[in-house]
Amino acid sequence: MTARRVSVAPDGTISVRIGKVELGQGIVTALAQIAADELDADFDHIRMLPANTTDGPDEGTTAGSMSVAQAGAALRQDCAEIRALFLAEAARQLREHPARILVTASVFSTADGTRQTTYRELADAVDLTQDTAPAAMPKDVALLRIVGTDVPRLDLPGKVRGLPGYIHDLV
Repeated sequence: MTARRVSVAPDGTISVRIGKVELGQGIVTALAQIAADELDADFDHIRMLPANTTDGPDEGTTAGSMSVAQAGAALRQDCAEIRALFLAEAARQLREHPARILVTASVFSTADGTRQTTYRELADAVDLTQDTAPAAMPKDVALLRIVGTDVPRLDLPGKVRGLPGYIHDLV
């Protein structure tokens, strides 16, 4: 399990570390969609962190229009495992079988809707540093609700404002 790839802050922000860099092709947004879908998280709760092999995965070069294909599968698997950890803790806290817990937009709720918790509320109780991951498979693509939809590009606001973001911006 890659505990360093995804973390959940006490405020509910889900930080995702990727090993690819945004070169204007929108891969950071596409990978954020993958993470949000696999975690059943609200897209607005996802924060994509800049590539940094000290704190995140080393996924080689960003080239050849293969970044989403290469990084996306690993990210889906990691997020499926992390979702399973949070689901197990939600089930424990809500005193319900994990199969009867629904997860939508960062909220874990019992099937009857009477009890719920969130990634934010579970963040301190879930250990993302453990070496073993629960058996978890990424979702069937038919269940994805964010991938393939139109969401605001995460890289555009900085570009529009002329903020530094590339190696040649360094002084």
